[in-house]
Amino acid sequence: SSSISNFAASGYALTPLSKPLPVSASNIYQLSIAPNKLVAGLSYTFQLTVQYTGSTQAQSVSSVTVVVNEPPEGGVLVITPSVGFALTDDFTLITSQWLDDAADLPLQYVLATYVLDSARLNTVKALDKVPYVTTKLGQGLEAGGYVVTGVAAAMDVYGSTANTTSTVVVKQPANTQTVATVTKASLDVAPVSYTHLRAHETGRNL
Repeated sequence: SSSISNFAASGYALTPLSKPLPVSASNIYQLSIAPNKLVAGLSYTFQLTVQYTGSTQAQSVSSVTVVVNEPPEGGVLVITPSVGFALTDDFTLITSQWLDDAADLPLQYVLATYVLDSARLNTVKALDKVPYVTTKLGQGLEAGGYVVTGVAAAMDVYGSTANTTSTVVVKQPANTQTVATVTKASLDVAPVSYTHLRAHETGRNL
């Protein structure tokens, strides 16, 4: 083991490391640590020393050891088919092979895509325990070979996350009439679903 030299000046501590406290029945002294400073997988021992002002003899020492949680690792994302057409073909995204400590399970997953900017993700499956989704995708850019990047993120019970990516070619639909038909069908379903929901709610209120 080793100690971190100059814990305060190195930017680890966001609060003072020493503080005078009044003599009372109870005192609260908190230590705040900057984000992303502690290394995942390592254990850290924090020690508190209490002594009277001006004295180095009478001391009380207490310590606690914490282990920094490691995020999931080893996951892969598979997208099928590897080549298809936007808005008409169904694409299945499946993520698997994630590893984590048993105490960190179960994992939850988010599936998303992007074309150019990874900061502008299009979520195709929200966070839950299901590791797959079947959906239609928007096309990639012609200048980029119609490549669309899929992203799978896995999160453990402590909130640590990791992600993996895979690419798929999503071309412009060859038949614009097919796109129009699919779009119209989707729009036609929406009012029906809403009417069904309203009818269900009305019946329940009765």
